[in-house]
Amino acid sequence: MDKLFGISMNTWLVVMLILLAVCLVTVAWIWLRHRVIFKLGVRNIPRRKSQTALIVIGLMLATLIISAALGTGDTLTHWIGGSVYKQFGPVDEVVVHTSGDAKPSAGAALSVRIPESQLQYVRDQTKNDPNVDGVGGLLAAQSPVLNMGQVDLAKLDLTSPAAFEQIIKTAKQSEPVVNVAGIDEQSLKDLGGLKTKDGKPVTIADMGSNGVVLTSDAADQLQAVKGDILLITLNNQPHAVKVVGIADNTVLAGAIQNTGQKLEGMSMPLANLQAMMGAPGQISAIAISNKGDSRAGVKLTDEIVNAHKSAFLTQELGIVPLKQDAVKQADQIAQGMVAFFIIFGLFSIAVGILLIVLIFTMLAAERRSEMGMARAVGAQRRQLIQQFIAEGTGYALIAGLVGALLGALAAGLISGFMGLLFAGSLDVTPHVTLRSIVIAYCLGTVITFIAVALSSWRVSRLNVVAAVRDIPDSYNPHKNKRQLMWGVLMVIGGAILTALGHNSHQAFSFYTGMSLIPLGIAAILTYFGLKPRLVLTLAGLYLLALWLLPESVADKLWGKTNGNIEMFFLSGIFLVAAATLIIVQNLRALLALTQRLGGAMRGKIASIRMAVAYPGATPGRTGMTIAMFSLIVFSLVMVATLVTNFSKLFLGTEATAGWTIRVDVPQDNPVANFEQALKQRGIDVAPIQAIGTTAQPGAFSTQFRNPNGAWKPGLVTGADASFLDNSKIEFQARANGYDSDQAIINALKSDPNVAIIDASAIPQGGGGFGGGNDNYQLEGITANTKTFAAPTIDVISPEIQTPRKVKIIGVIDQKITSMFGLYVNDAGLKQIFPSNAPAAMHYYVKVAPGTDTKAYTLSIKHALLPNGAQAVDIKQELKDAQKQSSSFLYILEGFMGLGLIVGIAAVGVVAFRAVIERRQSIGMLRALGFQRSMVQESFVIESAVIVLLGVLSGAVLGIALAYILLTSNSFTNGEKVTVTYPWVQIVLLMAVAVVAALLMSWLPARQASRVHPAEALRYE
Repeated sequence: MDKLFGISMNTWLVVMLILLAVCLVTVAWIWLRHRVIFKLGVRNIPRRKSQTALIVIGLMLATLIISAALGTGDTLTHWIGGSVYKQFGPVDEVVVHTSGDAKPSAGAALSVRIPESQLQYVRDQTKNDPNVDGVGGLLAAQSPVLNMGQVDLAKLDLTSPAAFEQIIKTAKQSEPVVNVAGIDEQSLKDLGGLKTKDGKPVTIADMGSNGVVLTSDAADQLQAVKGDILLITLNNQPHAVKVVGIADNTVLAGAIQNTGQKLEGMSMPLANLQAMMGAPGQISAIAISNKGDSRAGVKLTDEIVNAHKSAFLTQELGIVPLKQDAVKQADQIAQGMVAFFIIFGLFSIAVGILLIVLIFTMLAAERRSEMGMARAVGAQRRQLIQQFIAEGTGYALIAGLVGALLGALAAGLISGFMGLLFAGSLDVTPHVTLRSIVIAYCLGTVITFIAVALSSWRVSRLNVVAAVRDIPDSYNPHKNKRQLMWGVLMVIGGAILTALGHNSHQAFSFYTGMSLIPLGIAAILTYFGLKPRLVLTLAGLYLLALWLLPESVADKLWGKTNGNIEMFFLSGIFLVAAATLIIVQNLRALLALTQRLGGAMRGKIASIRMAVAYPGATPGRTGMTIAMFSLIVFSLVMVATLVTNFSKLFLGTEATAGWTIRVDVPQDNPVANFEQALKQRGIDVAPIQAIGTTAQPGAFSTQFRNPNGAWKPGLVTGADASFLDNSKIEFQARANGYDSDQAIINALKSDPNVAIIDASAIPQGGGGFGGGNDNYQLEGITANTKTFAAPTIDVISPEIQTPRKVKIIGVIDQKITSMFGLYVNDAGLKQIFPSNAPAAMHYYVKVAPGTDTKAYTLSIKHALLPNGAQAVDIKQELKDAQKQSSSFLYILEGFMGLGLIVGIAAVGVVAFRAVIERRQSIGMLRALGFQRSMVQESFVIESAVIVLLGVLSGAVLGIALAYILLTSNSFTNGEKVTVTYPWVQIVLLMAVAVVAALLMSWLPARQASRVHPAEALRYE
């Protein structure tokens, strides 16, 4: 991974090393100038090993999250980027047919062939370019393949249809679609040659008249070895070929599909493939190899493209930076993944920071008398800060190292789960760089250091007399001028952010400002004597109302604002802060209720009263613990709810548009009459109620643009009347003049100049995910639009010079997830692709209720195997796709759940520290007659009350925010959602959090119960 949030990873490394150096220099200065203070701080680290271990577990979380996210990015970059370099090898650019002013597209190679004579033109044009070291031509096709094993080629009868049917039944293994590449001797030599897996070079002469070289993925899928006889079908004619070698997955070996997927292909002599396809003197694309190896050559791409694109355009040729685009895409995927993990990981990092503050707050409480004595004999506040910084940095350095290493391990686990998730199509290998580990270590340590420094500053502010006497500090807000200063600053800063956000329509700054203002006002009001409980409770209620306002109400009050994924984190922070503020300010009432409920349990009233007394006496500490659990449970509940509802939306009854089976037939083996072909192959067509046909010539080569806009890639599909009549298509937005869905369908059937488009073309603003700059999006239509003035857009293909004008009259409802792209009728498709070149065909089949869909799909697939047809159960295909998406989000949930470990560790830290802090109190209770079981019960009940408050708060907030999001038009892109909650998952999550926390508190509670009264009363 080369960049993160647009900044070079090398820059991140330098900055992080500098910041770490600043932290270490600070500690070194303390060691040199105040060695006694330094020793007083670090001596506490080895004194209590079990507590130190708990502290390290809590502190390491930030580093672990960062390291895991960066390691995942490295893995994705290495996997996708590595496969790019390996697949394309020396091929850096391709020259394809182009037309008009559209950007050249590599997809044109699959739809429009070019004369082989153009290969010599490109060679002549580039022969004096020192940056080019090779040019070669390639012909591409797709074919079904049957592996017949080691059979006698002369005994295969391919002339009789009956004999061919028998051959299909005896095949060792088959694949419906394998890519085929044809190349000549000179091109193979100029592009670096081809080698088998054992390193032996392969020449065109070695292949002979019927030899082929398989990619390793194709060999694996076909269970093929050298010498096997394969049957391929092109132009519906079978041909027997012999495997002469197995090579790596490279373009020259036939790996010409998308990177990151299984690359099943084969290569053969160009002349042989031209003869099989009936395409003499034609090729699909011309490959260019840059000077240098496969990685170094990419750096010359821009220079080569700029040097030759004008000359190529005169021949209707365009040069595509194929490898450069693929490398950029790989890095963008990795960056997006890392950003996704880090944004959601911020919840856990925030919990880790809260734990740091909590730890040092409790350390200060434990050593309060000690610090008071130190101040009494002349120690200054800054020396106390230095002591805590020395101790905290020791924890941070250890925790950072452990967290960075465990994060790398977590990245490996995430990669492993992703490999299992995409098994059969993707091959994910864990790969974490030392640079990422160092960056994670530095950043995690710096975050911990800053949190420790701020916590140390806070705990150093103590009243010397009260500390020496070990009594609570008296607090008078009217005398705390810093509180007034901070209140004024929050109001002013909030007002500025609110104004900036309102003017720029940015939700992040607007809602941050709107949230800071009431907190600042509360600080000012309490300074002037108003009761904190009333003021802070009102401030918390205001924040809850602000963040849980329905979108329609918020838009009317504040105007439309745009946000993105970062709003999840911001909303979580302020919602949890608001709820915790309300809980803490009303803690006595909540604890009194607990006490009354517990009064019904005979014999437990004393334990319950002790349990509820301490949380009320230390509201700050209690609030931080509640907030930790609330943050984690909030994020997990919200994501789980969103996943459940999007899965339901994706797999609704409308998703298939009323069709049952889709049969995809590649363009090189068309089916003349689909229903007749099924009958001839012995398929009972009685269950079929309807058949619809769509065509996609040059599926990846079309481009769209708005008036005066830039060209964007898009997919154009031609639909016949039967498909339109029998599809259950609903529209979430209709053009003016079309008062019903049927009116749009009728217009689409009769008018070649109109089209419909799927909902992904609607700009999402910022309320949801997606909508990248590379995707085509309509103008003047939003998620809330129901009717619109029909826009006219330009559509171009490699076959036409002048773009076609197409009027969009309907936006397909996003519930129909099986349809995507732009749809026109057959006549409209003819205008965009005027040639009669074969097209990829898709046959949609609707079968009668009660039909065994799975069995019928398999029978169609087998019957049309000679054509390379892929028959799929549409509903099952959508389920599989959604299962992968949901599984990935579950991986993300597991990643976020690391924060739960910190919350559980926090309970342990709090409980252990509470035992030490209350040692004398425990001794007094035992002396007054408290039994061991009563002491143990009081500690466990105390933890249970705090954890339950946090878990319930987080769950309620997560459920509420998920509902607000799922009922907002911008987030669901205008789709109406009936919200469903995964109650089993939510209850299980809450139960795990509570039980685990109670188990963590049981050990220190047991330790507290074993304190001897005499020893405890002598304890200082």
